[in-house]
Amino acid sequence: MVHLDPFLLTLLIGSVLPVLVGIVTKLQASDTIKSTVNVALAAVTAVLVQVQSMGGNFDWKASVALFASTFVASGATYQHFWVPIGKTDVPPLATATANFGIGGPSGSVQNEDQRTVPPRYDDPLAVPTGP
Repeated sequence: MVHLDPFLLTLLIGSVLPVLVGIVTKLQASDTIKSTVNVALAAVTAVLVQVQSMGGNFDWKASVALFASTFVASGATYQHFWVPIGKTDVPPLATATANFGIGGPSGSVQNEDQRTVPPRYDDPLAVPTGP
């Protein structure tokens, strides 16, 4: 059986988290939602890896350290790998998850056909309506 150090495992998982955030959130989701999902996934990863590596026991200090390594690996991978190659919004993934995930355009509503309609900004008091 292969045994990986918990820190190495969280670094590896953290490097894949930006892709998982892209799957879990919609393409139009705000950066705040994407960041929140990234933090939540990093926390869940840290706790699960820590509990698994300690044989079912929970140590919050180790979880915090693993969370930090996961979060840093996720941010570094996104900023220094995905952004420079221009693949932050991969079209096949974006179209595959267009109607799936958390978030949407800010202030949008759905019309009768359940299609998202962006807000109108020509009149600040106007209530967004259909197309």
